Amino acid sequence: MLVGCGSDFEAPDATVSEPLVPEPRLSSIQENVFTPGCAAFASCHDSNSPAADLNLTDGHSYAQLVNVKSSINPEETRVIPGFSEDSFLIKKLRDHLGPLEQDGEAMPLRNPPLDEETIQAIEEWIDAGAAND
Repeated sequence: MLVGCGSDFEAPDATVSEPLVPEPRLSSIQENVFTPGCAAFASCHDSNSPAADLNLTDGHSYAQLVNVKSSINPEETRVIPGFSEDSFLIKKLRDHLGPLEQDGEAMPLRNPPLDEETIQAIEEWIDAGAAND
């Protein structure tokens, strides 16, 4: 039996909305990708014990990504402003990893890959200079 407040009670809409595609800005990528998927959901890149020494919590992502060498492969830079195709972050998201075992696995680990539109938004942010907005 459903009980509501008054006669105008309507059951909540049970449809599930599609995830939002972030805008190509760090703040939007943080809100729609890093915080819910990298730092909070899997807790892999949180502030307590970040995997690969990469803390993707709000307020830390920029300093941890842009012009920073990868801790798992110091020959790679996580985000190179203006060059998404050379950025290790994109290689990890697209699974374009080198033959070196130290490159690790594609991200997100043990979860479905990000959709193409989301990866493109991250690439656009990087190609536009990877600004910290």
